[in-house]
Amino acid sequence: MTTRTLTRPSSTTGAPRVIETVIWYPASVDTTTFQATIRHMGAVDAPVASGGPFPVVVFSHGLASSPVQSTFLTTHLASHGFVVAAPTHPGSAYDDCVGCHTEEQQRDLIRDGAINRPDDLSFTLTMLARFNTDVGSAFRGALDAEHAAAIGHSWGGYSAVMAAVIDPRFRAAVAMAPVVNDTVESTAQRLRAPVLVMGGRLDDITPFPAQEKLFFRLPSGTPRYLLTFPLGGHTAYSEVCPRTTPGCRPGELAGSAHALVNAYTVAFLRVFLLGDHRYAAMLNDSAGAPHVEFAALQ
Repeated sequence: MTTRTLTRPSSTTGAPRVIETVIWYPASVDTTTFQATIRHMGAVDAPVASGGPFPVVVFSHGLASSPVQSTFLTTHLASHGFVVAAPTHPGSAYDDCVGCHTEEQQRDLIRDGAINRPDDLSFTLTMLARFNTDVGSAFRGALDAEHAAAIGHSWGGYSAVMAAVIDPRFRAAVAMAPVVNDTVESTAQRLRAPVLVMGGRLDDITPFPAQEKLFFRLPSGTPRYLLTFPLGGHTAYSEVCPRTTPGCRPGELAGSAHALVNAYTVAFLRVFLLGDHRYAAMLNDSAGAPHVEFAALQ
């Protein structure tokens, strides 16, 4: 893994928006000889593997979270030949202490983030394409920005769907427990990229019925999949799963969700980014039974 600091003008104010970005990627050597970071779950600045260019995934974190909230997934994708870039969304990251503000200030931050977040993803993809052609870049020739997907959790799931609508370079989207509101419902009517929606019936933060409604109202002709965890909660998609929260309590899905999220995400991306139909058989409910309910529409 490596990090990059990106800067773009805010979509709402025009002020500089500093985006600290973590990038995971396939390495060309035995990474045990490199400095490792537990927080990022990767070897720092190991040389990029040959054999590219590699398809690109841009990952969007949830509200009051960070780019490393789901390293179980981002590192797994890198191990399957994807380059995963996770930007920090200024104003809605963990270090911004969203809960420290008044209710009105929090609403303003969320409203600002709802506009800026999808543009952050699009900008990150633009920068990755630039890295690919930059003579001095460690990623020169290694990034296939023409085969890109947007992935996110919670507000990041909202951001992934929105980005896939506004930026056709994103050929697929994965929305994990996405926030669903009037904006994403109306915007998603223009979605043409294949989408995988994930939700848990025990989610008490972004309730599953709204996600199911979003899925069934997506435009016909758009390949779409709904992955439901009957015993999963909102934190099934992150590294932190407190034992007292829905989905993490004894007898519920808890950490077992990670293997299922990994398997279905890799299969979905291999099929729809790379046309690798060896993975198509994974896109049903048999692999995850009895912990998964699955629906597919074309």
